[in-house]
Amino acid sequence: NGTYVDRDGLLKTAELYNKVTYSQVLSSNTLSKGSVSDDDIVSPFKNNEKSLFIPDTTTNFHYIRFNASVTSGLVYTISVFLKADGSDAYNYALINTSSGKGSGKSGPIVNIKDAEKVGLYTNDYDTQIDDFGNGWYRYSYQFTTSLTSVGIDVNLFPSNSIGSYLGDGVNGAYIFGAQLVEGTEPLD
Repeated sequence: NGTYVDRDGLLKTAELYNKVTYSQVLSSNTLSKGSVSDDDIVSPFKNNEKSLFIPDTTTNFHYIRFNASVTSGLVYTISVFLKADGSDAYNYALINTSSGKGSGKSGPIVNIKDAEKVGLYTNDYDTQIDDFGNGWYRYSYQFTTSLTSVGIDVNLFPSNSIGSYLGDGVNGAYIFGAQLVEGTEPLD
């Protein structure tokens, strides 16, 4: 456990570690209708622990899911780093909780290329966007759990419309460092 000051200036105590295991190794997490490719793009922390998630050529939802155990009734912060691949094929992402909340399947829709929140799915969350340079942005938001496990999905989309689509099997978006931490701030 650790102590920190939250966004509102209040002193908080929380478990200050990432609940998502192997968050930098995307292939160790659940890939749905897509694949992972490594290349020479450098991560926001100047290492090579990042991957390009590429939607496959089916008509479906295309996402990667990170699962974690949590304590019901506590506030958690989800964060993930995203970078557009330069193709303009998948510039939008829905970062949602697929389980672990009373509402489930809810979160912000973001424009990866322009680094902005452009909508919401089911519930609105105050979404923080931090610029880490070289096209990398960290997207984060807080929610309160209602179960003891949570799934975090990063869904790629060709537009800000949420629905199944035909992937191209070539282009995608870079994903790095998914986090789920207790409290109201992502960890650096």
